[in-house]
This record gives sequence, C-alpha cells and structure tokens, in this order.
Amino acid sequence: MHYTQFCKDYAETLLRDLLTYARKLYGLQNLDEVRDRRAAHKATRTGRLNTLNGLSASDELDIDEEFEVELEEDINLDD
Repeated sequence: MHYTQFCKDYAETLLRDLLTYARKLYGLQNLDEVRDRRAAHKATRTGRLNTLNGLSASDELDIDEEFEVELEEDINLDD
C-alpha cells in the first residue's frame, strides 16, 4: 500500500531529486545506502509481522485451552 502511494506521489520525480530528499531527510548519501536502509526496514517490518502473527496464533491456543477448561468444569458440575 505504501509503495503504491509512493509511486503515485513520485512517479514524475527524477532519481537525482529522490536522492536529494533521502540525503536531506535521512542522511543517506547514495543509492547503496538507500537500498541498505530499505532492506533493513523490510527486515524489521517482516520481524514485527512474524511476531504479531505468532502472538495471534498463541492467543488462539490460549483461548482454546481456556474453553476446554471451562467445558471440563461444566461437565464436572453436571456429575
């Protein structure tokens, strides 16, 4: 989504101008530094998403376990 918006916003911008923005805003001096920064950003984002996906999967397991315990308690009450 962000990449699509970036393309819409900067499609007509020259690479030279984009590098000027990267230098002024982020201190990146050349295209290699921009690539390295993007790769690091993607790795961080992927790690966060994997963590979130891992948390949601473990949350679902916890909910299932709680349901089983409640179900067992209800069954014991009926005896």
